[in-house]
Amino acid sequence: MVDVEPVGEQAVVRHGRDGVALWDLQKGQLVTNLLGHRGTVLFAAFPPDGARLVTMAHDGTALLWDVESLTADPDPAPSDPAPPEDER
Repeated sequence: MVDVEPVGEQAVVRHGRDGVALWDLQKGQLVTNLLGHRGTVLFAAFPPDGARLVTMAHDGTALLWDVESLTADPDPAPSDPAPPEDER
């Protein structure tokens, strides 16, 4: 799994089982390993603005990473669940 941000300055590749590595393509150097999933990372992609990175894993988690601060926001909170059948 590899994705290159739109400007072509950074790339992300799977790192180990539960992380991704962010590379600086201009310098040919590893920027950091982004860890946060508890399962195998299946997908990583940069949106068109290149300022963020989305990763998704086999454990059902999705993380939205800020590429500059190297921090992740977890999945948005799910909407209110439906009430149990006996409360409808």
